[in-house]
Formats: sequence, C-alpha cells, structure tokens
Amino acid sequence: MPPAAALIYALVMLRRLPEIVDQLTWNADYVSVMVMAQSVGTSGKSGRAVIIQIGWYWFDLATEHLPFHRQVWEYAPFVLAMAALALIVWTAWRVAGRFAALLAASIGIAAAPIALATQVAQSFHGTTWFGCALLAAYLCALLSSKMSRRALIAMSVLVALLAGFASATDPLLVPAGDAPFALTLIALWRLRKDDLPRWKWLAGAGAAAGIGLTAGVMVLAGRVAGYGSSFPRGLTHFVTPDHVAGNARQLVTGVFEVAGMPRGGSALGVVLGLFLVAALMIPMAWLIRSRGRDMDAATLAVVGFWVASILGVAAAFLFSDLPHDFLQNSSRYLVSMFYAGAATLPIWAARAPLRLALIAAPATLLILANAASVDSTAAAGRFSPSFSPSLSEPIAFLEQHGLTRGYAGYYDAAPMSFKTDFALHVSPVTEVFTSPEDVCGNPICPFAYNSLSDWYRGDAGPTFILVDPGIHQVDQPPPPGLDQVMTVYHVGRYEIYVYADDVAAHMGTPPRFTRSLF
Repeated sequence: MPPAAALIYALVMLRRLPEIVDQLTWNADYVSVMVMAQSVGTSGKSGRAVIIQIGWYWFDLATEHLPFHRQVWEYAPFVLAMAALALIVWTAWRVAGRFAALLAASIGIAAAPIALATQVAQSFHGTTWFGCALLAAYLCALLSSKMSRRALIAMSVLVALLAGFASATDPLLVPAGDAPFALTLIALWRLRKDDLPRWKWLAGAGAAAGIGLTAGVMVLAGRVAGYGSSFPRGLTHFVTPDHVAGNARQLVTGVFEVAGMPRGGSALGVVLGLFLVAALMIPMAWLIRSRGRDMDAATLAVVGFWVASILGVAAAFLFSDLPHDFLQNSSRYLVSMFYAGAATLPIWAARAPLRLALIAAPATLLILANAASVDSTAAAGRFSPSFSPSLSEPIAFLEQHGLTRGYAGYYDAAPMSFKTDFALHVSPVTEVFTSPEDVCGNPICPFAYNSLSDWYRGDAGPTFILVDPGIHQVDQPPPPGLDQVMTVYHVGRYEIYVYADDVAAHMGTPPRFTRSLF
C-alpha cells in the first residue's frame, strides 16, 4: 500500500512543483541570497555583506552566468532533497534489504507542506537534511562496504568537503548531523572495535576532522572576503527558565506539524503526529532494549546516528531561545525528525513481516494525507506569505512610473526585485532595531541582514521608500528630516515616498556593516 500511495504523492508533487516554487519566491528569506548573488555577479562587491546561509550564495554566484541560472537556483534545492532521499533509500537497502528501501522511499517522499517548503527553497535548511542523510550513508558504507583504501580515502574526503560545506552554510547541522556522527564513531569504537580494521576507523576519524576543517576554512575565507553573518537572537542564546515550558510545548506541536498537522489542528493531524512520534520512539526503544546486540555494525551505526540526531535536534530546540523568538515558525527547524523517522522505521519494520503489516496502514494514511495537504496548500497559494499577492500592485505602479530603485521592509524588498527579474532594485531598510548593531543614527536605517552595504552607498536618484502597514519594519512614514520628498503615491494599502536623490545617502551605516569580522 505505501508504494502505491507514494506514487500518488509523487504525481501531485510534480504537478504542483512549479506553483510551489513560484509561491515560495515571494519569501524574502528564500530569495534574498539569490538577489545578492545577482547583484554581486553583475556589479561586483566593494563593501561588506551580511549573509545568513552563505553556502547557497556561493552556489548562486558560481552559476549566475549560466543561461538558465534562475531555473537552476529555483530547482537546485529540490534536487538536493531528492539526493538526500536517495541516500536514505540506499542506506535502508544496504542494511535491511529491498522492502526497507521501498518503505523508506515511500515515507521519505511524502513530506508535509512545512517540510516540503524546506526542500524546495534555498536557505530553509535543506543542506542540513542532505548532510544528515550523507553522514548516515557514509557510516553505512564505512561499516558494510568492501572497498580499497584509495576508494575509502576518496569517499571520506568527498564526505568531509560536502558535510563541511553544509555545516558552514547552516549551523543546524552541528546538533543534527556533525555531533551525532562523531558520537556514533566513538560509540562504535568502544562497542565494535574489532569489527573493522584500524585504517577504516582512521578514515572515519579523518572524515570527522575534515568536516570541522572544511567548515572552519569556509567561514574564515568568507570573513577575509568581507562576508559576515548575523543570526537571530534565539539561535545564539540559551533558553531562559520562564521559556522552558513553552519550548517543550512547541517541540511537541512542531513535530506534529512536521508530520502534517495543520497549525489550526485537526483529528487527522493528531493521528499523523502520533505516527511520527512512534516512528521516532521505536528506534530509540529498539536501541536501548537490544543494546545493539541483535544489530550488525552497519545497522547499529545507522540507527545510532539517527537516534543521536533526534536527541541532538530536540535538545538544541529545547535549550535555545529560538522557539520563543520564532514562535509558530520554529517548527521548520525540526524537519530532520521526519527524515529520521523515514530512515529508521523501515529498517526496524523489515526485520519481521508482522511489523511491515503493522505500519502499512498508518504509513499509507500519512502519505495520502500529505499528498492532499500539499495539493490544497499549493492550490490556495499558501506556500507564499499571506501578504505577497498585494505586492503586485506597487510593483506594477513602480514599473509604470519608471521608479526602479528604492527601499522597503525586508519581507518586501528582495521579492520585489526577484519577481521583476531585477527590473526593480529594492533594498531592505528598517525602522525597528532589535540590537545596537542595527542603529545607524536615524529613525530609518539600512537593514544589515541578507544584504550588501554597496546597496546604500548613495547613487543617483530618483529613489523611493515603500511603506507597508502590514510589515512591522517599515509601517510608518519616513521621518520628515530624512530627505526632501518629491511626491507621495498611494497604491492599495501602500504609500510610496519618492525622493530626487538616493535617500539611502542620508541614512547612515549600521555597525553590523562595519564591525570587525575577526
């Protein structure tokens, strides 16, 4: 049953994929890095850049001169997600046979809308899901494959480079993949030291060290080239005591959302959530109860890695202040839980026909329910932010009046540039300052988050500021003393303030663009 349901899901997903991609490109977190790559690729960079997931920026910059680079940018994340699924399926086949592989493919493809969005969009942690699958597959190959030393060294170097690149791109891979990988190697060394020759253990240790080295070199090289990073406060602060209970609640509800429960809740969503929770608990119970005695080394490594990943992500989520800062949007940090369930439940089930029969019905329900959810979410346009359709009005107005350069809130700026194929160049500004590093000395400042300081150097006018009452960052008129306003247009809910020169020249520079990178 699950394979037939998975085929239905695949057909729905492929039919809706162009719509999903189009809707997601209204999301500033997704398209900002592509806008930066387009800007640097065509005009160069002389100042400072602040980028959140720099790996995707380097990929976009490297492919910017290709004839169909926009399509490459838009669909590369989905290709990466399918590569992650292929690694999971291969690992399941290697340790448990074809039935486990078929079940892993069936469950693994059936991502709920919130998980699918992270698979289709850049900068939504897709590199982390790939990194986890890659490290699990490497452990499996290390312990089960017969290969020459030269082949193993080549594979270890490749894994170190890819996983290190992914770690430098998204630090979520540290608790989700890097730390579990190192812990699994240490545990296997203690428990199954005699199962492998010494040179294989050295290769695994070298891969772990190589991941850290690659990530460190990539970060250092970026700093030397003038690329800094800035993460939301919740990612860099431990949870406060009064937020622990809220984090625990969001951890549970987040796992249920990853399984397919809508944010409003539903009876079906509860069933899907319970199925995913069971899929996460079963490998833990299996590992604890058997203590790995009934598993060969490769199975123990794969199951142990994913159990450590589950615990690592849960701990990072619970003990950081991220859930409090992101609230309902924090569940996307838990998508690796879905991959963990898809990777381990089939391995457990393939050990007995009764187990396969037991999970067939709930797995089929999960797949079909998420197929229906993806279809309805895409049809309703809910993969895009709720405010995005209204941006079509000011975009058309600005193009009609020849106003091609301007400024807007972060959530408006990059999508306006990307959706017009860069006919408009709109850079992010803010009237809301969350830290002293955001303040430039004026009531409105350049927004140094997924942006370039070159965008605010003061070129020729005219320019505009778009005021959007639906976006908190720029929902009030610019201060009268900022610059002389030529005219004000009212377009839908928006106000467009037009200036004769480059209004950014009067804003100042936030410290985030000038602070030391070392």
